[in-house]
Amino acid sequence: MITEQNILDGLNNDEFVYFYQPKVSLITDKVIGAEDLIRWIKHEPRKMRFVPLHILQRGHL
Repeated sequence: MITEQNILDGLNNDEFVYFYQPKVSLITDKVIGAEDLIRWIKHEPRKMRFVPLHILQRGHL
């Protein structure tokens, strides 16, 4: 279970990586927007977590 302390530790240890993924229209083949993705890369072998954005939108983080 992910706790607030886990998230704060991850922030302090620079374990969050930001990615931007373009949204492309299949009809026009043009970029019509983008998604922000946050991946939580733990400094432990084979541990990667995908953090739902609503968890990181808390006002105190």
